[in-house]
Amino acid sequence: MRGGFGVFTEFSSIFASFVIIAMNVTLIFAINSGVAMLLGTSFMFRIIYGIWRMKPMNKASKTASESSSSLSGKVIDSISNFSIVKLFSGAKAEKRHLESARKIVIKDRIRASFMQRVFWSTPQFIWEIFFAATLLLCADLYLNGQVKVSEIVFTLAVYFTVTGAISNLTSRIPNLVDVIGSAQQSYRELIKPIEISDAPGAQDLKIKKGAIEIKNITFKYGRKIVLDNLSLSIKPGEKVGIVGTSGAGKTTLVNMLMRLYDPSRGKILFDGQNIKLVTQNSLRNNITFIPQEPALFNRTFFENIAYGKEKATLKEVRTAARHASADKFIMDTPKKYDNKVGDRGIKLSGGQKQRIAIARAFLKNSPVLILDEATSALDSETESVIQKSFEELSKGRTTIAIAHRLSTLRNMDRIVVMDQGRIVESGTHNSLIRKKKGIYAKLWKMQSGGFLQE
Repeated sequence: MRGGFGVFTEFSSIFASFVIIAMNVTLIFAINSGVAMLLGTSFMFRIIYGIWRMKPMNKASKTASESSSSLSGKVIDSISNFSIVKLFSGAKAEKRHLESARKIVIKDRIRASFMQRVFWSTPQFIWEIFFAATLLLCADLYLNGQVKVSEIVFTLAVYFTVTGAISNLTSRIPNLVDVIGSAQQSYRELIKPIEISDAPGAQDLKIKKGAIEIKNITFKYGRKIVLDNLSLSIKPGEKVGIVGTSGAGKTTLVNMLMRLYDPSRGKILFDGQNIKLVTQNSLRNNITFIPQEPALFNRTFFENIAYGKEKATLKEVRTAARHASADKFIMDTPKKYDNKVGDRGIKLSGGQKQRIAIARAFLKNSPVLILDEATSALDSETESVIQKSFEELSKGRTTIAIAHRLSTLRNMDRIVVMDQGRIVESGTHNSLIRKKKGIYAKLWKMQSGGFLQE
């Protein structure tokens, strides 16, 4: 009923009802135009009334659909965080949280149902009045010898046929409106305008060296300026670390390099090519990105790692896994590389999930490497191994790394310090810590266990 076939069935039934009504009214005209006009008038009343009441009924249906969608979202949020609910004894708090939304749903559903009932009950009452008028008219015509008994019987038969057709319309239209209202709500939720698109005639990005030029870019979230006229040049093969407190604009800058956002002003060039003028796929194919939160499919170890390279062999996958220190724990599982990781990698620890994501990035082997807290979920021993692998991987590749653990950036060619959307310091680790009043030196002193204090 909720699918496209159900909507098609509703439209077909409504169309058939209109055909039946039109044919029968035409037949009544052959008997008596007065009776036909009375019948036609009652039919037009039903149509006009239906059109008049459809808009408020549609609005009530959409409101009910929106409130139901909101409640569903809150229920899913509570269920997906069941461990927090249990650990903090939050069952009663969650019940109170959901109760208000549930009451709104009940109120909106009752109102939508009431609007539907009014839609068909009022015209049904008027229809009965028209029926009585038709009987009186037929009786008067018979007494005056203008119609025969057989014609009256035929008229009443037609009347009931039309009544059935209009009743079908009355019952179908609210259901159809409800389906359309739900469909419109779903469409608004699921279909969003594409803000980032390829320019007409965009060519593939071709990287030979790996130079990155960021020129005077500004970006806003609403009215808030996140990046303020920022410029940065990165040489081919240079390793650049980016640090700064939360909200400094580090992640936004990285997202712009991958063109997940476009700057309000300014431009970004890869080997002299404006990334707004090349295809998005070619841009991202040239970037290996390792995020802070790993994303895994509910597939095998092999499929998750091989996602970084089409038609990768088991040998290539295992080599990448060794670089990420993942091969050993994979081989300890019952089905080894054919073992499934579970929904979003639920069968793995945080460090194991991160190492699978790192192995996938090793396999992709792109000229530009971007790391966003890529070792934050690893223990110190594993991190040390991974850092050595990163050093090997970054050779000859332009590397950009975001980190709160400043010790992971000590060997970078250059460290860029961001504050309030601007670059305020730049230099090597040793040169920056010598600036006693500098932000980086202050952050270094605030380190506790190697992490940047927020």
